[in-house]
Amino acid sequence: GVATADLLRMQKNLTPTQAEMVADLEATFTRMTDLTRRLSTLGRGGLQGEFATADLASVVRDEVTFACRHSRLRSCQVTLQAAEAIPLSICTPMIQQMIVNLLLNSADAVQANGRIEVRVTRNGDEAAVIEVHDSGHGIPKDDREKIFDVFYTTKPKGLGLGLMSVRAATQVHHGRIHVDDSPLGGACFRITLPI
Repeated sequence: GVATADLLRMQKNLTPTQAEMVADLEATFTRMTDLTRRLSTLGRGGLQGEFATADLASVVRDEVTFACRHSRLRSCQVTLQAAEAIPLSICTPMIQQMIVNLLLNSADAVQANGRIEVRVTRNGDEAAVIEVHDSGHGIPKDDREKIFDVFYTTKPKGLGLGLMSVRAATQVHHGRIHVDDSPLGGACFRITLPI
């Protein structure tokens, strides 16, 4: 994957759009490689040392800001509602990847000028809740479990790994994920993480 991106980058006649796509490809390979490494250590408890107390609200806020630079999100109206600090023991890179995957999934659903809303709230002393709402077409109830299966995708060029990795990261944090209808008209992905 990285070698392919290197070969593409060496092409002399890349348009600015193509160059941006190659950069996105490289970043995606890097992140997916890192995520694969992390997921492959789950059975051996290898992630224990990568958990540390962090402010979940700040991690999500920073990642939303970062992700909005992505070409697929630039034309969307992305808003964030984040509670005050929510200290939580998390694996920060996995939470970051989770947020990016959910945002990109929503961006594909809403297309240009669609609305995406990220909410981070606290449910008393019991749980932190991350919600990603979109104004897309929603997800039929019969498909809401299948979308998390590895290699399941409705996109012509999709790999079906994004939402699978979101569920895996949720499980690593002993949380749960639920898909529902959003007041915005599309889907709402709700992740609940125990405090």
